[in-house]
Amino acid sequence: MVQLQRAATLYGYNGIISYIDENANEIDAAEKILREIKPKGIIFLGGSVANFQNGFSNISVPSVLATLVSDELHFPNLSMVGVDDRAAAHTAVAHLIAQGHSKIAVLGGPTTSFPSRMRRLGAQDAMEQAGLAFDDRLYGLSNYDFESAYHAMNSLLARRAEFTALFAMSDVIAFGAIRALVSAGFRVPQDVSVIGFDGITMSRYCVPVMTTIVQPSEQIALQSIELLINQIEHGARPRPSPCSPSCSRAKASAPAATRSNISFDFLPLPVGGK
Repeated sequence: MVQLQRAATLYGYNGIISYIDENANEIDAAEKILREIKPKGIIFLGGSVANFQNGFSNISVPSVLATLVSDELHFPNLSMVGVDDRAAAHTAVAHLIAQGHSKIAVLGGPTTSFPSRMRRLGAQDAMEQAGLAFDDRLYGLSNYDFESAYHAMNSLLARRAEFTALFAMSDVIAFGAIRALVSAGFRVPQDVSVIGFDGITMSRYCVPVMTTIVQPSEQIALQSIELLINQIEHGARPRPSPCSPSCSRAKASAPAATRSNISFDFLPLPVGGK
């Protein structure tokens, strides 16, 4: 959010931030904003592909969908900026598999959520390529918040699910899951390795330091503003703009056999690949 405000200021625009609940309809909120504030353009920070398919035709101003790129959306006034969720999740789970883990739990949202569906498919891709089966019993359904992730992990533990590693579909989910694991007497990463997704600032300051897929937030913010302004000022055609994430490997994940600490480094991820 801060990056978007900063990027807008660079181009001489003021941004008005509107917060909505995770499960609220962002298109309904945008229509209300259009009636009340009449902005020149809108940047959606994430959203539901289904909501866009059902209602975005009512949005008349230039718009950008940030952090999500979907080939299911085609509107003459909507650009998209984000990482390839499927490829990024593949990288995360492949990292765990390379460390010797074969029993990998996954915490994330429902398949009705486009990012969750893509990240689940990416996890499945990595497992299948390694000759492993994706075990639905090791999938925990969670909202993208601490409390929901905490309860989702407790549910996995309550049914005695066996796993040595966890792929969490966001860093916030990872934090909630780690809290539940520690409360249950597990050590991270000695007993369970964890990798998150997003690369938010808090991931660098938790204990242990989070291993995570880092979304390039500065790049996403700048490209979102540039695309929106080009639409507003020059009538530019909208387009998808994929970005490359990186894998920040730290102490929250470790090899299955030795569980030794890993040095901190960055692993580039090609755009568009699985």
